[in-house]
Amino acid sequence: MKRRLITFMLFLVCTMLVANAQDTKPIIKPKPATTTKPAVVNAPPKPITKPTATTINFRDKYDYIGVFYEGLAVVRKYGKFGFVDNSGKEVIPLIYDEAFRFSEGLATVRKYGKWGYIDKIGKVVIPLIYDEAYMFFEGLATVSKYDKFGFLDNSGKEVIPLIYDDAFRFSEGLAIVEKNGKSGYIDKTGKEVIPLIYDDVFGFSEGLACVKKNDKYGFIDKTSKEVIPLIYDNFLSFSEGLAVVEKEGKYGFFDKAGKLVIPIIYDDAQDFSDGLAPVEKDNRWGYIDITGKVVIPIIYDNAQGFSEGLAQVMNFDGSGFIDKTGKVVIPFIYDYTGWFSEGLASVHKNGKMGYIDKTGKIVIPLIYDWAYVFSEGLAHVGNSNNFKWGFIDKTGRVIIPLIYDDAFPFSEGLARVKMIIKLTT
Repeated sequence: MKRRLITFMLFLVCTMLVANAQDTKPIIKPKPATTTKPAVVNAPPKPITKPTATTINFRDKYDYIGVFYEGLAVVRKYGKFGFVDNSGKEVIPLIYDEAFRFSEGLATVRKYGKWGYIDKIGKVVIPLIYDEAYMFFEGLATVSKYDKFGFLDNSGKEVIPLIYDDAFRFSEGLAIVEKNGKSGYIDKTGKEVIPLIYDDVFGFSEGLACVKKNDKYGFIDKTSKEVIPLIYDNFLSFSEGLAVVEKEGKYGFFDKAGKLVIPIIYDDAQDFSDGLAPVEKDNRWGYIDITGKVVIPIIYDNAQGFSEGLAQVMNFDGSGFIDKTGKVVIPFIYDYTGWFSEGLASVHKNGKMGYIDKTGKIVIPLIYDWAYVFSEGLAHVGNSNNFKWGFIDKTGRVIIPLIYDDAFPFSEGLARVKMIIKLTT
């Protein structure tokens, strides 16, 4: 007797499964929350009435299925890659040694050790002649030959020659390039608009980019002007017009003009969201506004950013939620909580998880071991007694039974799930 484990992936069709949900017995389920903190998601699908769950069933057909992008997903079998559409039809045959998702209408594929690009009908539009090839962003893609990098357009023309030691995708009209251990930025004509003088650089966000030189960080604009001097030990990107910086173990905020608008006096700080930022002082957390005024007292053991008007905070009693005035709207009765999304938040108490609404009412009982954010109206939940996953709607009704060994959030109407089948021969 030989026991074999076969792993296969299926794609669940959201609307069809909802239609079939009526005969599913409600046991009572993403994007995984960081570490132990769960998340949330919602949007109730419409029930129809068919008894069996409908899937695009790739059972025994593929050993890997990627996420759908631009209507197609990468699939693999016996080490070869191709693409299927969301009806399950194999639209690009499995003839490639490797493949990555579509971006701007083209996908990167590899055969016989070389990379190129195909379109959505499988036509090779850029020959497989590169040692490395990456996705298109803002009309250009990074490619390399003989350890040198450059960029080509979607016709295959090398618009920026392959002369760099490394290169990264375009963002806000500029791309990071590296040569002889130094980094800078080029525009889409290949002009080095910011000289290659930095030890490390990061992508532009809200018109500014963080750069590093001699182990110190600062920010420059697209003209290479140093907006925030390179004197800081750490940084966070700009959010709502302000960026967190660290110096000698203390944190503060700069605006885009390079003005220090909130002094570097805090022991820790997070990004602004909904006009407020969590800050820490003497092991306690509170919130400041964009002027630096403390609007919610620094009294909590932990604090997270605002989402849908509420923020998770913790004190010695547990985890709860406050509004932007600092009023406790959901008491500190949970072990930990996720953030609100589409009106619901996951909560954890006594080893079990469920969901509450913004009034604190438990709308989905705490009966799960794992509960994650809603996406397209469904959330995936799991139990540790059999380590199985399924999906629930915002009423807590089990739409897709907890029968899968792994599950991922819905995207474009489909969710990736994994099931291990034991066969005895």
